Amino acid sequence: MFEQCLTQVCEENFKDKIEVITYLANLAGESKKISNVEDYIKAVLLREEIVSTAIGYGVAIPHGESDTVNETFVGCLKLTKPILWDGVETSLIFMIGVSTENREKEHLKILAMLSRSLMREEFRTRLNNAKTSEDYFGIIKELEN
Repeated sequence: MFEQCLTQVCEENFKDKIEVITYLANLAGESKKISNVEDYIKAVLLREEIVSTAIGYGVAIPHGESDTVNETFVGCLKLTKPILWDGVETSLIFMIGVSTENREKEHLKILAMLSRSLMREEFRTRLNNAKTSEDYFGIIKELEN
Protein backbone atom coordinates (compact mmCIF):
# COMPACT_ATOMS: atom_id res chain seq x y z
CA MET A 1 0.00 0.00 0.00
CA PHE A 2 2.90 2.38 0.79
CA GLU A 3 5.63 2.76 -1.80
CA GLN A 4 8.78 4.86 -1.92
CA CYS A 5 7.84 6.37 -5.29
CA LEU A 6 4.65 7.82 -3.75
CA THR A 7 6.28 9.06 -0.53
CA GLN A 8 8.15 12.36 -0.44
CA VAL A 9 9.47 15.14 1.68
CA CYS A 10 8.70 18.01 -0.66
CA GLU A 11 10.17 21.51 -0.68
CA GLU A 12 7.92 22.88 -3.43
CA ASN A 13 5.80 25.95 -2.78
CA PHE A 14 2.21 24.82 -3.28
CA LYS A 15 -0.38 27.59 -3.20
CA ASP A 16 -3.37 25.39 -2.30
CA LYS A 17 -4.76 21.91 -1.85
CA ILE A 18 -5.60 21.59 -5.55
CA GLU A 19 -1.92 21.83 -6.43
CA VAL A 20 -1.04 19.24 -3.77
CA ILE A 21 -3.76 16.83 -4.94
CA THR A 22 -2.66 17.29 -8.55
CA TYR A 23 0.97 16.66 -7.61
CA LEU A 24 0.15 13.42 -5.77
CA ALA A 25 -2.24 12.27 -8.51
CA ASN A 26 0.49 12.76 -11.10
CA LEU A 27 2.87 10.64 -9.00
CA ALA A 28 0.21 7.93 -8.84
CA GLY A 29 -0.31 8.18 -12.60
CA GLU A 30 3.43 7.90 -13.28
CA SER A 31 3.56 4.73 -11.18
CA LYS A 32 0.50 3.31 -13.02
CA LYS A 33 -1.65 3.25 -9.87
CA ILE A 34 -4.31 5.23 -11.72
CA SER A 35 -5.20 5.14 -15.40
CA ASN A 36 -6.69 8.62 -15.76
CA VAL A 37 -5.11 11.34 -13.65
CA GLU A 38 -7.66 14.03 -14.54
CA ASP A 39 -10.65 11.85 -13.62
CA TYR A 40 -9.04 10.87 -10.34
CA ILE A 41 -8.32 14.52 -9.47
CA LYS A 42 -11.97 15.38 -10.21
CA ALA A 43 -13.12 12.59 -7.87
CA VAL A 44 -10.87 13.81 -5.04
CA LEU A 45 -11.93 17.44 -5.49
CA LEU A 46 -15.58 16.39 -5.57
CA ARG A 47 -15.06 14.67 -2.21
CA GLU A 48 -13.38 17.85 -0.89
CA GLU A 49 -16.50 19.83 -1.82
CA ILE A 50 -18.61 17.62 0.43
CA VAL A 51 -16.42 18.11 3.49
CA SER A 52 -12.78 19.03 3.94
CA THR A 53 -10.35 16.17 4.49
CA ALA A 54 -8.14 18.32 6.74
CA ILE A 55 -8.41 16.50 10.07
CA GLY A 56 -6.35 18.88 12.21
CA TYR A 57 -2.88 18.38 13.71
CA GLY A 58 -1.43 19.56 10.38
CA VAL A 59 -2.86 16.53 8.56
CA ALA A 60 -5.11 16.05 5.53
CA ILE A 61 -6.32 12.73 4.12
CA PRO A 62 -7.79 13.46 0.67
CA HIS A 63 -9.49 10.63 -1.17
CA GLY A 64 -12.07 10.03 -3.84
CA GLU A 65 -14.06 7.21 -5.36
CA SER A 66 -12.87 6.47 -8.89
CA ASP A 67 -12.86 3.66 -11.43
CA THR A 68 -9.49 4.96 -12.64
CA VAL A 69 -7.62 3.43 -9.67
CA ASN A 70 -5.77 0.32 -10.87
CA GLU A 71 -4.15 -0.59 -7.56
CA THR A 72 -4.72 0.59 -4.00
CA PHE A 73 -2.21 3.24 -2.92
CA VAL A 74 -1.53 5.93 -0.39
CA GLY A 75 0.42 8.95 -1.64
CA CYS A 76 2.32 10.44 1.29
CA LEU A 77 3.66 13.96 1.20
CA LYS A 78 5.41 16.00 3.88
CA LEU A 79 5.52 19.66 2.95
CA THR A 80 8.48 21.63 4.24
CA LYS A 81 6.37 24.74 3.58
CA PRO A 82 2.87 24.12 4.99
CA ILE A 83 -0.22 25.29 3.12
CA LEU A 84 -3.66 26.34 4.30
CA TRP A 85 -6.04 23.45 3.61
CA ASP A 86 -9.49 24.94 4.08
CA GLY A 87 -8.11 27.33 6.68
CA VAL A 88 -6.08 24.69 8.51
CA GLU A 89 -2.27 24.83 8.32
CA THR A 90 -1.29 21.48 6.85
CA SER A 91 2.02 19.81 6.12
CA LEU A 92 1.28 16.05 6.22
CA ILE A 93 -0.89 14.76 3.37
CA PHE A 94 -1.97 11.17 2.81
CA MET A 95 -3.97 10.70 -0.39
CA ILE A 96 -5.83 7.40 -0.54
CA GLY A 97 -6.57 5.75 -3.85
CA VAL A 98 -8.89 2.73 -3.87
CA SER A 99 -10.82 1.31 -6.81
CA THR A 100 -14.59 1.61 -6.71
CA GLU A 101 -14.96 -2.17 -6.42
CA ASN A 102 -12.66 -2.33 -3.36
CA ARG A 103 -13.93 0.85 -1.75
CA GLU A 104 -16.01 -0.70 1.01
CA LYS A 105 -13.38 -3.19 2.10
CA GLU A 106 -10.12 -1.28 1.74
CA HIS A 107 -10.96 2.42 1.98
CA LEU A 108 -12.36 2.37 5.50
CA LYS A 109 -9.59 0.05 6.72
CA ILE A 110 -6.87 2.39 5.40
CA LEU A 111 -8.64 5.51 6.65
CA ALA A 112 -9.06 4.02 10.13
CA MET A 113 -5.42 2.88 10.30
CA LEU A 114 -4.11 6.28 9.19
CA SER A 115 -6.43 8.23 11.47
CA ARG A 116 -5.57 6.09 14.50
CA SER A 117 -1.81 6.46 13.89
CA LEU A 118 -1.93 10.17 13.07
CA MET A 119 -3.82 10.97 16.27
CA ARG A 120 -0.69 9.95 18.21
CA GLU A 121 1.49 13.00 18.78
CA GLU A 122 4.67 10.89 18.93
CA PHE A 123 4.02 9.49 15.45
CA ARG A 124 3.24 12.93 13.95
CA THR A 125 6.40 14.33 15.55
CA ARG A 126 8.50 11.60 13.96
CA LEU A 127 6.92 12.31 10.57
CA ASN A 128 7.43 16.05 10.94
CA ASN A 129 11.07 15.53 11.94
CA ALA A 130 11.89 13.37 8.89
CA LYS A 131 14.43 15.22 6.76
CA THR A 132 14.55 12.96 3.70
CA SER A 133 12.00 11.06 1.65
CA GLU A 134 13.75 7.83 2.66
CA ASP A 135 13.39 8.63 6.37
CA TYR A 136 9.76 9.64 5.88
CA PHE A 137 9.02 6.42 3.98
CA GLY A 138 10.71 4.32 6.69
CA ILE A 139 8.42 5.77 9.35
CA ILE A 140 5.29 5.37 7.24
CA LYS A 141 6.19 1.81 6.24
CA GLU A 142 5.98 0.84 9.93
CA LEU A 143 2.20 1.22 9.62
CA GLU A 144 2.01 -1.91 7.46
CA ASN A 145 3.35 -4.08 10.29
